[in-house]
Amino acid sequence: MIEHGAALSNQFHARQRLSLQRWQTLGVLGMLIVLLVAWFLPPLWALLTFGAVAGTLAVFAHPAVGVGILLFTVPFGSVRTISLPENVDITVNEPLVALIGLSWLAGMLAGRWSAPSLPSLTIPIVIVMIPMGLSALAAESLLLSIKEISKWAELFVIYLVTATTVRSRRVLAALVGVLLLAALAEVGIGLLQVAFRIGPPHFLAGGILMRAHGTFGQPNPYGGYLALILPIALAIALSAPRHHIRLLGWGVSIALALGIVVSLSRGAWLGTLAALSVVWLLESQRNRPGAIVLAYCGFTATLIVLILGVIPEAILSRVTDLFVYGSRLAQELRAGPNADNWAILERVSQWYAGWQMFAENPYLGVGIGNYPKAYEVYALPGWPTGVGHAHNYYLNLAAEGGVLTLTAFLLFLGLAWYLSIRAWRRAPDIWGRLLALGLMGSLAAFSAHSLVDSLFVHSIGILLGILFGLLSALGSSAQQRDTPLAASLTQDRRSS
Repeated sequence: MIEHGAALSNQFHARQRLSLQRWQTLGVLGMLIVLLVAWFLPPLWALLTFGAVAGTLAVFAHPAVGVGILLFTVPFGSVRTISLPENVDITVNEPLVALIGLSWLAGMLAGRWSAPSLPSLTIPIVIVMIPMGLSALAAESLLLSIKEISKWAELFVIYLVTATTVRSRRVLAALVGVLLLAALAEVGIGLLQVAFRIGPPHFLAGGILMRAHGTFGQPNPYGGYLALILPIALAIALSAPRHHIRLLGWGVSIALALGIVVSLSRGAWLGTLAALSVVWLLESQRNRPGAIVLAYCGFTATLIVLILGVIPEAILSRVTDLFVYGSRLAQELRAGPNADNWAILERVSQWYAGWQMFAENPYLGVGIGNYPKAYEVYALPGWPTGVGHAHNYYLNLAAEGGVLTLTAFLLFLGLAWYLSIRAWRRAPDIWGRLLALGLMGSLAAFSAHSLVDSLFVHSIGILLGILFGLLSALGSSAQQRDTPLAASLTQDRRSS
């Protein structure tokens, strides 16, 4: 009986391989036809076609290649968009995610890769999406709900691909390298915008400093994007076993920190502070003298620049205003908005509207993604214009999806924290430990920034999916030492 079952299983897998070979043959023929057509196109279009074909073949060869491409297209994909009704934009990231998902599914059917079990965050992500789908039943605009749910669907697909295909040290290191290169390119664009005052007039803070916004078009997602990557670079700078890699990590960290500073995004500053605190506290357990020196240098440098007064007023006021207006918020609200308190009171007005939506619709909310549609009904008097979200992602989820969606998200976030701590504690060597530390810092930046803004814009959700996927890959390798990733890490430790 057992032998008969084994024979049936072998026949099934043989048919799968044969079917896959046929599809691969058809795919190659199709690519050849496309290239033949591209030969007669103008040079630019021919180059783009050749690039698209080569990229498609590379993604089908290994989905991790597509993940690496996404690390570049997340910040730069919004340069060209297709606009749909209800402010729904399509970028290159959406079809690329679909292509990566198809290649991953084909590889799974062919048995090229498989996880020993479902990645740790698979079920929690699905649980978040279920109440989101239910809340869409109460939505005024179904298209806006589909847009918001699709962000989580993209995160889910990329999470699965990353968590199940990143099984070697080389792939992991290559993805981290591409991540840092893309972030450095964004910093360069932001610094050029500051130097040459490239941007809309309302980004000019104090009439002096142009806020860096990169290819994101807004300073807050630009700064938030860099804040997610900075702790990974800092972990490399603090913990890498090789001197030249630590120096490289310090250079990248300083550049990213500079980009965050000139964004003048208080949300990004808050996220960065949380990330640096987590990295510093955990690193101090392993290397207490180094952590003390780092803290002393940071405090001394801050004290010197404050005494010398070299910080522009446009930057300093972004911090001091939080305390000044936060201490007399009620008076400022009654007095009404002015040029000085506008940014802070605008956030308060969005919080008020979001809370009212949740209070009147506690179970399913006003419909996921429908905050802009419902804002006018729940707006604070004197603040008729919304900004598209509640300036607090937790409150925004409660307003749009109700208590069920918020609870599911908090459970997902809590499990992500547990997974990151476990990966950090059980990492097979210093390389796995430093990456787990950096990813924990990224999670801290996301958790803190979400208190005052939403990072599920400009395809940053896809980046989060990649980071969560790397975290799950580290976690599974920490538990199962016979995986290729764990084996390569252990072998590297022995050789060093």
